[in-house]
Amino acid sequence: MDDRRRGSSLLRQGWLRLLDGDRPWGSLDIRPDRFGVTRYRLVVYPPGISQSERRRVRVARGWPLWGALVWVMCEIFMNTMTTPWIALALSTATCLGSGLWPSRWQAHHAPASARSRPW
Repeated sequence: MDDRRRGSSLLRQGWLRLLDGDRPWGSLDIRPDRFGVTRYRLVVYPPGISQSERRRVRVARGWPLWGALVWVMCEIFMNTMTTPWIALALSTATCLGSGLWPSRWQAHHAPASARSRPW
């Protein structure tokens, strides 16, 4: 019985870390680019943002990756049940619909200080 509890708590901790990220203040991405250039991307959440809001922002920012995975999985499963063109239309609608929810929420509920401004 104790082994199950430890396993589920480890799974829960891993899931929450995936949703919350490594740091509560934001993230720092460092990656090499072509011609020896190093690219830095610093994301800082505004003060006073709640944990659920941080999770929603992370979900919205990660949509290109998980949206593509949703599309591929829908294509695989729907191709076996329907014709290819209907599967294409349904999987595209599912993918775009799943991406609209977090991005619309982020656009309407983010404070003005958190919105990015073009320089």
